[in-house]
Amino acid sequence: MQETDNNYDDYNRPRRPNPDTISYLRSLPLEEKSALEEIKLYVQSIKVGKSTIDTDNGESIDESNDNIDSKDQGDENHEYPQALSAAISAIEEIKNEVASLAGDEFGSQCLETLCRIGAPYSPLAARILLNGIKGYLLHLSTHRYGSHVVQTILQLAIHGNSGIMTGDDTDCILDLDEDEGDDDRENIPQFRDIILDLAEEILPFSSQLAVHVCGSHVLRTLICVLGGMEFESPSHISPGQFEGGGIRRGKYKAKKKKKNKASIHASDSPKNNQSSALAMGKVKRVVHSRIDTSDEIIRECLYSFARALTNGNFDSKTFSLNQNNDNPTKPGELQELLCHPSAGPLFIVLLRVFTYLDHFSNDPKYHIDEEQKYSKESHDLEQDQIDNNKIISDFRLGIQPSEPKFSPSSMGEALVHIFLCWDKGSNDAEQKYASDVIYGLSGEQRGSHLLECILRICHDHLFQSIGTAGGFFQSDSFDEYSKHDVSNFVIQTFLYNIRTRSQVENAIKCIEPLIGNGYLLNPRNKRRGILWRTVEMSANYRIGQETILKNLRKGFSCIKSGTESSGQTEDQDQDRTLMKLEHCIPELIGFVAPEKEGMRIQLDTAGTRTIYHLLRFVPRLCNETLSGIVNGFSAQELECIANDGLGSRCIFDAMLDGNADQKPFSTFIKKLFKKLSGKWVALSVQRVGHHLVRKLFLALESIKDKASLADELSKSINRLSGNAMGRLIIAECAVKDFMISEVEFEKCVKKQAEKYNFLEDIAGYNSKGKGEDKTRKRKRKKQVSANDSKMSNENSTLPTAEVSEDIISSTPALEEDENQKVTKKRKRKRKSHG
Repeated sequence: MQETDNNYDDYNRPRRPNPDTISYLRSLPLEEKSALEEIKLYVQSIKVGKSTIDTDNGESIDESNDNIDSKDQGDENHEYPQALSAAISAIEEIKNEVASLAGDEFGSQCLETLCRIGAPYSPLAARILLNGIKGYLLHLSTHRYGSHVVQTILQLAIHGNSGIMTGDDTDCILDLDEDEGDDDRENIPQFRDIILDLAEEILPFSSQLAVHVCGSHVLRTLICVLGGMEFESPSHISPGQFEGGGIRRGKYKAKKKKKNKASIHASDSPKNNQSSALAMGKVKRVVHSRIDTSDEIIRECLYSFARALTNGNFDSKTFSLNQNNDNPTKPGELQELLCHPSAGPLFIVLLRVFTYLDHFSNDPKYHIDEEQKYSKESHDLEQDQIDNNKIISDFRLGIQPSEPKFSPSSMGEALVHIFLCWDKGSNDAEQKYASDVIYGLSGEQRGSHLLECILRICHDHLFQSIGTAGGFFQSDSFDEYSKHDVSNFVIQTFLYNIRTRSQVENAIKCIEPLIGNGYLLNPRNKRRGILWRTVEMSANYRIGQETILKNLRKGFSCIKSGTESSGQTEDQDQDRTLMKLEHCIPELIGFVAPEKEGMRIQLDTAGTRTIYHLLRFVPRLCNETLSGIVNGFSAQELECIANDGLGSRCIFDAMLDGNADQKPFSTFIKKLFKKLSGKWVALSVQRVGHHLVRKLFLALESIKDKASLADELSKSINRLSGNAMGRLIIAECAVKDFMISEVEFEKCVKKQAEKYNFLEDIAGYNSKGKGEDKTRKRKRKKQVSANDSKMSNENSTLPTAEVSEDIISSTPALEEDENQKVTKKRKRKRKSHG
């Protein structure tokens, strides 16, 4: 180890950058955002011009026409991007000083800017930058500035213009002409050779880099490049930190005087460490990569990193452990690395890359769909906006995007077996080491992230095995996990990713005592996240709903009487008067009014999300929940909740979507309409509040109530016309039609209802947001109409009484439709005979 450090100090350190080069970079007028926009506008103008020529001539452009001078075609609308030309010229000027500039504070930032502008569009510039860091990669990987430069160069140089500019003809349009007439250019190695040289350079030091705060980031990026992946920015992190390939830790700021020397372990605290946030973010496949990641040599290089990081336990040929089943590997240094603040996220990235490789190899259709997705030259802006809104909506509900899962006997499973010291020859409940490893990882800040990742992406059988070995289905162990400050997050992930109905039943049995004694409900314990995931699980599988509601009453009664965590018995339940559920709802929401006018309200996030899933229970169980919302708050408080993003999405959307046309939802929707009378205009001009007005108008059953709402809005039509939200409400609620006449208003409302019914029936999507419930009911009606005996199967999600009511109510309508069809056929036959 000492010899390695000495060689490292003497050999791989670049010189200081030339001051003249720094001055030259300072003189470049490069603004990254405007440069990328300039390139985008130029490429789009050329494509539009070509498509216009094709349409006029009635012919398609032949491949021989690709040599048309793109610069001349772009002069009409946009000049050739000068920033791109300047960036490529600057990269060629500094090609012998790339490593020196990467270690300089100002030079590294200029180098990253040049890379973001030039490397995605110029393969030659990308090869120059990659070749410039070769031989110095080990030093730069451990450098505070150089590590960010290396990450940016690796990702953008290999990934090209994937996700930045769609279409395969971008390079032809930009007309770079890079590969001819220069001997120096021909001497630069190809991408594949450079990447393999860089990987070979740091492979012997991978175990040391894994625990380095900067080196681990470089290893993550290199592993993603070898696997054909790239990081996808998490929704809770600003895009500026993920610009290009490197992860930028804040904007460039001038140096400040150090008052106190920072602690060596300052990065270990959750506030200062973004490693977990990065590692838990998804990776996505790069479609237009400049290297073939399916190449056997590239793939073997990736496997060599897995072997080096796992101390040689990974066997790339059989995807299994290099051990005998009778003698599993004992926990040791590898398990300590899993809990390291730098190495832990690295292993998560490695596991995700192997999982995605397994998924793409088993599902080639997915890869084809991704290529088609990225090759579209014209995007539907309206659809993009809908997708963005859905992402925000899912984030407020705590819905995590779906991820591929590794299959049995795959690379991902082999890694998990190595991490957990899994013994294939033993039963799940009799694991020699795995139980202790799972228990230990769940209590560590970084190790718990890895365990959560495994629970998300493992296959169903391994999920059951981990739950059994870790004691997640045992009451005593579950209670201990839930009361730990770190392990409770593992429990939440476990409940969110649960797979079968039997697992749900076992989990609810473990959770019942914790809800009934008030431990999960008391906000001081900060365990309402487990309650939220439990209610969500119960709503999805329609299991244990009445039990959860009863235990909610018991728990809040314990908190009110001060007997929390004292246990519960049948005698105590009989002697104590339980709180009504409608009185528990405001306690869950935790509404706190703003201290000053204009400030935001405070809501309990986990409790508010719990309300959303309580309203997804069987409708007959939602009566008290709805009463607690409508009757438990004043009109002013309801207005504040409607203007809050979390409250509007979790409370009012749950009321107005899905079962809005069924009782008791329809009853309380009408009560809500009357209670907020006089406040609809103020809500209509709010960015968040106008969603409640729009959805409530659609949910009101009576045309008289809709007319009453339109009447109130029409009295302040000038105010509504003042902003975009108000104008949307005028159109959606047919306010102008109401001002013309009631007949026009009724016609508009009927057309609107037909429009939404058409979308529900044809597209299979409910515009009011109840697509899943509608699909379930249709399947159930078809089954009963065919007298299917499987109605009593445990997979049915609605009680038989409720289903029978729906069938009875729908039968006359079906008979009328059939009679009308028969009469129409008879009339047609008469006309044809006549």
